[in-house]
Amino acid sequence: MPERVKVTSCFIAPSAPFADDFPVESAHAFVQTDSAMSPTFYYFLHFAGVISLFLGMGAILGMGEDRKHVNKFIGIFHGIGLLLLLVSGFGLVAKLQTGFPVWLIVKIVMWLCLSMIMLLAKRKICTPKATAILAMILGLVAAAMCVFKPFVTG
Repeated sequence: MPERVKVTSCFIAPSAPFADDFPVESAHAFVQTDSAMSPTFYYFLHFAGVISLFLGMGAILGMGEDRKHVNKFIGIFHGIGLLLLLVSGFGLVAKLQTGFPVWLIVKIVMWLCLSMIMLLAKRKICTPKATAILAMILGLVAAAMCVFKPFVTG
């Protein structure tokens, strides 16, 4: 007889009609138990970080130079987004016990590249259009690494 756990909600479909108990071996990695620091909490923080990061990048690319106090405020959004992504990402790695596969290392490199996007925009190393396209590509590669998990064998 398989061990049973009580499921409180599910990340994929919270309103799905689950039974009160559920076999552990068929439980998906996204199943949330009663823990406050569940994978769902880390996913929420991760999404908040993505929103904050790209909000900061888009705002700095769309602004002029004459608004120094606003540029600092926008830089704070970018930094908070990076911090949320880092903390929640490593929290998920610890919670889901994934180790460090190649796709995760690629995501860390994408995080480092996205952290330097603000430098490209402020110092005008690239045009705003090129910087926005580069940020979009880096973000899509990071998302693809998580969704498709390439380089995983078996």
